Amino acid sequence: MSRDRPSSGSAEAKSESMAEMPALSSRTREAALEVLRDARIPLGAYHLIDRMEGRLGRKVAPPTIYRALESLQAQGLVSRIEAPSAYVASSHPGEVRRCVFFVCGECSHSVEIENPVLDNLLAQDADQLGFRIARRVLELEGTCASCQQQKSVDRGD
Repeated sequence: MSRDRPSSGSAEAKSESMAEMPALSSRTREAALEVLRDARIPLGAYHLIDRMEGRLGRKVAPPTIYRALESLQAQGLVSRIEAPSAYVASSHPGEVRRCVFFVCGECSHSVEIENPVLDNLLAQDADQLGFRIARRVLELEGTCASCQQQKSVDRGD
């Protein structure tokens, strides 16, 4: 199943679903998740801090945001995209999923998909090697269809 960023849904639905999540016991974690859900691109910690400070009306220290992100990640509410070192709200809150991220190197847009066939292949390879996978990160960086189209227009193709 494919999930395009940003998350869809009304602000009310987001607030209701967030209120039901036990990981959001602090206003900082709640604000971080809200900002990530509203973002059109994955956000690095310092970009997240800038947006959170505006929302919270106070300064947010880097260690505070990193603790909030670690907590949200442990609860399966956000995922860390390694290549740009940025975070996105999870498409399956509260569940740890094995997703593949397609990240546009031009505009930073990301799409998250699940691929059970790929998951099974990786599990089989790990079994054959006697390898126990502790953490799996799979990201593909390239150029999204929109940026490809814009480049084509710019070139006059």
